[in-house]
Amino acid sequence: VDFSGVIDPPLIGAGALTLGSGTATVNTAGLIDADLIGVIAVNIGTGHAAVNNSADVFSSSGTTPILGVGAAKIGNNSATGAQDVIVSNSGDVSDYAVGVLGLAIGDGNDVLVENNGGAIEGGFVGIAGAVIGNGVGGSLTISNSGTIQNNLGVGIIGLGIGDDHTIGIGNTGSVTAAYVGGAG
Repeated sequence: VDFSGVIDPPLIGAGALTLGSGTATVNTAGLIDADLIGVIAVNIGTGHAAVNNSADVFSSSGTTPILGVGAAKIGNNSATGAQDVIVSNSGDVSDYAVGVLGLAIGDGNDVLVENNGGAIEGGFVGIAGAVIGNGVGGSLTISNSGTIQNNLGVGIIGLGIGDDHTIGIGNTGSVTAAYVGGAG
């Protein structure tokens, strides 16, 4: 899915879903006003999920929606290509419970979550990533070079559940959070 423009849907701004070995990809630019999930890519199988967001993503609903920008995979790692889950954000994301998220459930998956100069504001978690499952080679890498202004909770958090995961969190940006700036 390639989106550029202005969209104000009731629930999900832009999304892609693949089943099997394909790649769910969402590329965005412009303005997205969504009241549940701003941008999402999901793969169920052995493929990939990728989001490249440069849109400003927000919710004007007055409630706290679930997710601003994210990608998720349910299934074991892909034998081809780059990381199983890639989230690259350079847009501004505001007012979501979780600003930016990368998640993989299955054995040996690799997750990359990048905030490349974007501003993430409000909510409970600025950037989150998780790899859940066993398998050698499973990894989570989170990098932030933008601004996270998160007065309600955690700035950056990474989680690995299972055997032999490598977790890396890098921050060259600014993080302001009520409880934890960065944890992995």
